[in-house]
Amino acid sequence: MDFRTSLGSHLPAAAVLLAVTTLLILFVMTGSLVLPVLALLMNLLTLGATLGLLVVVFQKGFLSGVLGFSP
Repeated sequence: MDFRTSLGSHLPAAAVLLAVTTLLILFVMTGSLVLPVLALLMNLLTLGATLGLLVVVFQKGFLSGVLGFSP
């Protein structure tokens, strides 16, 4: 089994474990059900924006001249 296959098969379980752990810790700290869910949604929004920006820059070639690479 190569690295990419192993990473691809274990990544969803790791993401779910991280999300559940974050929700539980924030629930214990705040005592609220809404705040942990909002925090998780904001983290997902930030991750999506970051990955989208990386795709635009490195796959579409935006700012490739300034950054000195070719897509």
